[in-house]
Amino acid sequence: MRRKVLSLGAALIAATLLAGCSAIDAIGTGSGRVAGTYELRSVNGASLPALYYQEPGYRLEVLNANFTIENDGTYSEALILRETVNGSTSTTSQSTYGFYDYLDGELTFDEASGRRYYGFVDGNTLTVEDEGVRMVYRRF
Repeated sequence: MRRKVLSLGAALIAATLLAGCSAIDAIGTGSGRVAGTYELRSVNGASLPALYYQEPGYRLEVLNANFTIENDGTYSEALILRETVNGSTSTTSQSTYGFYDYLDGELTFDEASGRRYYGFVDGNTLTVEDEGVRMVYRRF
């Protein structure tokens, strides 16, 4: 009888520890669920190259972009942009980085420059919304 009680006690302790790990994992960055590199597929529903911003005499298009989310709570984004100013066109690259928080599929990005924006993950799709622009990425 004593052996049965010890076995039951050990099983309860193991179950408690496993349940505790799951709860702790859910509170963390969620990196196991979202970590990876995502390639930009569309901007405001338009495939690439896509218009990002426009005003008279100025046009900014995104030619390509990758968004990388790391296990350690950091992220980086690299973009290739085409800028047209009064008919003169140039292509440049731009990169940003910072930290992110993850909770139930939703992401908060805090860029190193101090800017904050938001996104969410659904399967292999990352959607980032910033200043009225919706960028949809696909994990590869």
